[in-house]
Amino acid sequence: MTTLPRPSLIRSLTFWGGVLAVVFTLWAWQDSARNWSTVGGGPLSITSKSCGISIFHPARPALLPALVRRNEVIIGRMDPRFGELDSLRFGQPDFGGYLDLETRRQLAYTGMLDGRRPDAVIRYYYAAPEDIYPGEWLLFVPYWCVLLGVVGVWVGLIYWRSRRLRRRLCSDVKDEAAFGCEDRMAES
Repeated sequence: MTTLPRPSLIRSLTFWGGVLAVVFTLWAWQDSARNWSTVGGGPLSITSKSCGISIFHPARPALLPALVRRNEVIIGRMDPRFGELDSLRFGQPDFGGYLDLETRRQLAYTGMLDGRRPDAVIRYYYAAPEDIYPGEWLLFVPYWCVLLGVVGVWVGLIYWRSRRLRRRLCSDVKDEAAFGCEDRMAES
């Protein structure tokens, strides 16, 4: 009878790849509190700033900075004037689209938009002196949401891997009790 070594989670590429992805996401979250970086692709500009990822779609691609239009990465420091954006925080997912000038003034006065307080990134987007054109939008996804997605995919992959390995081991091994295959054998 052959005895196969029980697969180890620590020796799994899925495990270490997930650890690397979680650590990278945590680093990006911390780094985006003080720095920003932007990359453009097609009609979009994707920016890591203010503890989240902002995806900006201008009404006209000519409104994007020239370096972003050429798919280059732009990196800078957060401006200390935007106090609440220059700190480690739990933002809220938010979306900002076209608003007429009167609604933007009302938002600046009350801090409320459609009966709720929008995330600071969206408030500063609407406070910009430039006009916001119809068809233009900004989506803000905080890093805690990204981290939840990364951890969810990671746990799902580890679960899928363990089921696949268990199925393979149970079909190859004669001693079902050694690998916890009793319930699988009882189903047959």
